[in-house]
Amino acid sequence: EIFTEVRLPEDQHRSAAAFGVHPALLDAALQGLFLRDRPESGPGPDRPSAGLPFSWRGVTLYASEATALRVRLGFRPDGSVAIDATDSNGLPVASVEALAVRPIDLDALRPAGGPESLYRVQWSAAPDTAPARPLGPWAVLGGRAPLPDADSHPDLAALGAALDGGAPPPAAVLAWCDPAPHPLSPPDAASVHTALDDALRLVQEWLADPRWDDGTRLVLVTRGAVSTAAGEDVTDLTGAAVRGLVRSAQSEHPDRFLLIDTDDPAAVTGLLPRALAGTEPQLAIRARQLLAPRLTRATITTDLHPDPDTNPAGTAASGGTVLVTGAGGALGGLVARHLVTAHGVRNLLLVGRRGADAPGL
Repeated sequence: EIFTEVRLPEDQHRSAAAFGVHPALLDAALQGLFLRDRPESGPGPDRPSAGLPFSWRGVTLYASEATALRVRLGFRPDGSVAIDATDSNGLPVASVEALAVRPIDLDALRPAGGPESLYRVQWSAAPDTAPARPLGPWAVLGGRAPLPDADSHPDLAALGAALDGGAPPPAAVLAWCDPAPHPLSPPDAASVHTALDDALRLVQEWLADPRWDDGTRLVLVTRGAVSTAAGEDVTDLTGAAVRGLVRSAQSEHPDRFLLIDTDDPAAVTGLLPRALAGTEPQLAIRARQLLAPRLTRATITTDLHPDPDTNPAGTAASGGTVLVTGAGGALGGLVARHLVTAHGVRNLLLVGRRGADAPGL
């Protein structure tokens, strides 16, 4: 026997009235099937299998609108499962006399071909757009960017004061999003929040000042905040967070911002005219070349168990990280262990609603 207790999130309690037993509760109750000590016998000793509900017999509903269930799974000699579910007070909600579970060979789930609706982001050479005229002077905010031929100002307010004093308007305004003082050490939450607050304030000030409504774009430069190729690490996690915030602003205010990520700060100077001549909202500089993100069809394998000798790209054992959502649940834990023992995965990112407080984490 296996006993489990499952419950709906509070924001789903009202929806329980629409069902005899809420589908999410029923699904969660059946997750206990994966906790059996005795594995399902598959089509062969070396063939993986999964047990799937096949037929229901003797289903009785005693009450509805339950938001939590205490479930007993009783495994019968014929392989079927008896289910008894009560509410938090022990009153019966539903029972199943026998649920037949049939093992299925995972190879039977293999599609005839890979899905054609999957895409991935690929960084490729940006269109070679020549500037219509030479780029005039530009301004750099923060005063820390190693860019020649640029006027440096502590912040946007200081730049505005210089313009009020008769300084020529810049053709572009650059804000250098500095990485953490120690790039090899990951930033803490406080430093990321501070960087996001600063970026949000800058974006709001830029949008509120009518002097920048003439088509001048605010260029935010990061270094190592985006991966443009397989195997390329993101070294500036704070900058990556800032990019995410600014991309949200770009969706609301097109043509007001330009994101550039570079591997060489000195290369920004020579490529800035080309970057501003085009209409790309985000670019990357790698080996002094401008790259732009494009959606391309993803090539995937249909093999559920790729051979690492013939298809090493189909495994994560080469050093990649696998994200497992719902890792605090029974199924998520089984998936994580299977990835380690069967596929040699060594880096797992376990995500769950309860975080580190989940049992087993």
